[in-house]
Amino acid sequence: KGLVTKEIKERAHIFTAAAEEEWTQTHLLKDFVSATFRGSSSSLVMRMLGSEDTSPEDLTKIKELLFQLENIKK
Repeated sequence: KGLVTKEIKERAHIFTAAAEEEWTQTHLLKDFVSATFRGSSSSLVMRMLGSEDTSPEDLTKIKELLFQLENIKK
């Protein structure tokens, strides 16, 4: 709800995104993690890494992100 806006022009219904993609992804993911993984983002990550073939490139990106997050929190 509230993810799209509707405009009617000459009998045509035009739908557009009501929010930025990043904002929408963040809020949908928070709701998903809360409902599915009891709020544990680490459970989500472990499930994804355990159920998919994770490429070396993806692992490198994940390690870099973790490094950045650890440095921000210090």
